[in-house]
Amino acid sequence: MMKARRREVWFVALGLCAAAGTALAQSAQTLPMEDLARRAAGALARLEFKIANEFIGEARSFGQCICIDAKRGTFLTGDVPLGVPVGELKDFVLIPASNAGKRVKAQLITRDPEENLTFIRALEPHKFQELKFASSKGLKLGQRVVAVGLMRPQFGNVPYAGTGVVAAKLRLPDEVIYVSGGELTVASSPVMTLDGKVVGIVGGQLPMLTRMTVRGRWMDTRMVGRMRTSFFVPTDEFAHVIANIPAPSQPRKLPWMGNLNFEPVTEETAAVTAGLKGRPAVMVGRVLSDSPASRAGLKQGDVIVAFAGRPLEKLPTPRLVAAGLQRQLIRHKVGEKVKVTVLRQGKETDITVTLAPRPPLPGEAPRYYNGALGIATRDLVLLERYAGRAEPLTDQGVLITAVRSKSPAADGKLQPGDLITSVNNKPIKSVAELKAVLSPLVKGDAPVTFTVKRNGMPVACVVKPPRPSPSR
Repeated sequence: MMKARRREVWFVALGLCAAAGTALAQSAQTLPMEDLARRAAGALARLEFKIANEFIGEARSFGQCICIDAKRGTFLTGDVPLGVPVGELKDFVLIPASNAGKRVKAQLITRDPEENLTFIRALEPHKFQELKFASSKGLKLGQRVVAVGLMRPQFGNVPYAGTGVVAAKLRLPDEVIYVSGGELTVASSPVMTLDGKVVGIVGGQLPMLTRMTVRGRWMDTRMVGRMRTSFFVPTDEFAHVIANIPAPSQPRKLPWMGNLNFEPVTEETAAVTAGLKGRPAVMVGRVLSDSPASRAGLKQGDVIVAFAGRPLEKLPTPRLVAAGLQRQLIRHKVGEKVKVTVLRQGKETDITVTLAPRPPLPGEAPRYYNGALGIATRDLVLLERYAGRAEPLTDQGVLITAVRSKSPAADGKLQPGDLITSVNNKPIKSVAELKAVLSPLVKGDAPVTFTVKRNGMPVACVVKPPRPSPSR
């Protein structure tokens, strides 16, 4: 759930063993588990929806969601994949806890690209209760928490509870709370303290490990199909999203300054950076031309020591400091003016940057599928034209993202990663142009010549459309 977290982890575990031991000594009989489970279950629903496009057909998907506004029928979930375009998501249904026969039609309201949260609205009358999230600031090591989720449909969507002890606070740099001495429930489950405050959402499941001997050596091996849930995302990480749910017609845009990345300032870099004086810092990566950063005068190699009037947060590793700055940036608003304090040749300078909407990421680019030929394509995005290149990619075209095996496209030697630049000598610049050119061609039986860029070289691929059926 929420963001993919593949960054370094900061374990805040001082006094962990003693604190956890004290909490575990509490009698389970004193925990109001039944009351907590009953309260949460009324706000939970099994979520069903379909992912549909011409390439894959229709695929059913499942998840869980939490009612956060019963009057409006608003639900929150982290189980809708952010990389799937909204237009390919359909047939949303909510199934109340312990009621597999009741199906409430629903629709997607909007998605938040920062926290990977999706908001759903019920379209029919319902009797869901609601849960209000409380601040998670008071959570302490050794404190017991309870999560409530729904079992799978084959078990009747029965609510069940899991419990654990707050064992560590992880900084990724977003905060994630790790529990031990128990196990939480499935992703998108509410997490509560023993007095009933809702302080977070279960973040996901981790493969269970078992230790076994392999060729005479002990190894930790992941158990396929066996998962355990041991962390949750605290409320304060996503409360600002719930408080400002954007309208469907105005989806939230994340801001950016116009540089490709923020580079960690290593010990070696810090040692030769005049004026740094041990402060946490981040180096500006490549600055794109005609971007907010370039117009403001920010340059590649500038060392940022403060952002929006605040020194950068001191974190244990340079990578976490860089990730922390990126996290701070995207929590500002598009159009906002922010002061960036940089070191340049030993001199400290304040530069004001007006934040612009972040260009689309690959998962947000327009797509086109041609089921007859067996290809999936999308437009190139701005960042792909620069990332990992000494010079920006100037070729115009459409990127092939997938080729179905044993299809006309595969027989014609088209490959994922090819950049389609022309079809039958007609230049192609976008998926809209590709669709307009291909649609009439696939209805006939004449070969179609694709010119693609592959490893920087032009390649011609001849694709034979499938034979038209007699009904055409």
